[in-house]
Amino acid sequence: MYSPLKRWQAGSGKVVGILGIGGLGHVAIKIAKAMGAQVVVFTTSEAKVADATRLGAFNVVKGRRSFSGSNIGGIAETQEMLEFCAKHGITADIELISASQVNDAFSRLEKGDVKYRFVLDMSTLQ
Repeated sequence: MYSPLKRWQAGSGKVVGILGIGGLGHVAIKIAKAMGAQVVVFTTSEAKVADATRLGAFNVVKGRRSFSGSNIGGIAETQEMLEFCAKHGITADIELISASQVNDAFSRLEKGDVKYRFVLDMSTLQ
């Protein structure tokens, strides 16, 4: 998500649309906002509208639009993205779970009830 934002020079005066507010989308909102862009989120989940606003999104897109994406920008750009996120304090929103909660996490994942990443506390493994 960093690569297309950089490629299209997301920043002041630009409107960026993020499709979905999941594990990557919520971080994309934070990055685009830190770049100075106006952020619009496309979601079918009414429950995530408040989260989109909290993360820095706005809800109207007008005028000419373009769509871009990328799988990965390469090692140098990945390093640049990590440094950008560190500079702006951008992290993923997570739920820390213990090993005993893994089955419940899978059930919640199937229901789409994750905000936004599960992280397994490795110290709880036996």
